[in-house]
Amino acid sequence: MAAFSPANSFSAFDIEKLVKLAGFYPHDFDFEEINQLRFQLRLCIAGVRNDENFKNLRSPSELSTMIVKRDMVSRYDIVYKLLKLVLVLSVATAGVERIFSATNTIKNKLRSKMGQKFLNNCLAMFIEREFFLQAKDEDIIKYFQAMKERKLSYNL
Repeated sequence: MAAFSPANSFSAFDIEKLVKLAGFYPHDFDFEEINQLRFQLRLCIAGVRNDENFKNLRSPSELSTMIVKRDMVSRYDIVYKLLKLVLVLSVATAGVERIFSATNTIKNKLRSKMGQKFLNNCLAMFIEREFFLQAKDEDIIKYFQAMKERKLSYNL
């Protein structure tokens, strides 16, 4: 992300780092796009450094907004695609870290007391807690009471 930072007239800008990042996503950037990316990055940064509208930007998100406002997306389409990827990566990484943290919490606290199926059910409820919080307590109680009654009727 730092390589796309517009701070200090793009002082952290690094074409090789950005091309290497794009190379990690072959489904998003094919061979031809990666070859064109170097060229587009050079042109884009040269143009942006000389444009007064880009002087006071501080973050890659502000940069992407200004590229859209200045109608530069079609001219630097591959650069813009990479910039969007950089912005999404930080959010996606945080989401994945949250899931691994939840997995770690549940596995460490309950590891010796449960089987794999129960662990999977706990993880689903822990990760998607906003969804499960919408269920009413009374409905859950009724559901389990009905299960208990069915089990008793089977045993008779």
